[in-house]
Amino acid sequence: MLELIKDFQTALALLLSTSIAWKALKNNQKIARQKNTIDAQKELLGEEFLEDIRILMEALDNERGYTIEEWAHGHNYYKPTSKSIRDILNAWERLALGIEAGVYDQRMLFKTYKTTLYGIEELTRQYRKERQKTMPSAYTQFDDLVATWKYLERAHPGY
Repeated sequence: MLELIKDFQTALALLLSTSIAWKALKNNQKIARQKNTIDAQKELLGEEFLEDIRILMEALDNERGYTIEEWAHGHNYYKPTSKSIRDILNAWERLALGIEAGVYDQRMLFKTYKTTLYGIEELTRQYRKERQKTMPSAYTQFDDLVATWKYLERAHPGY
């Protein structure tokens, strides 16, 4: 009987220590995801990204004879405006992949950047459609993120 009690105590101690370790691991993962999210936010507020936004807005405001979808054509590929549009969308593609992989906290980003994401989606819609004619997988993670966030906004108000 004494041995049975010792076995039970051992099993209970193992179970307790395993649950404490599991909780600590989950907490550390959450903290790491939040730190990664804050680092990603810094990139979205960085000088290079903001300069890319400025170039895009300037291109959309100016009457240079280009529509946004024309910046997606090969002959414009290396021009600064085209590069800025690609850099903006690629930053959001990386963010979308990071959210999908669990590297970033989607809720934090959603609360902070949903309006920005929707604005970029609207501004670059024709550019993305044009790129996807020749490269169907271009910016699909971005498109999926927009769809997910619009769904979250409708289905879970206050998310």
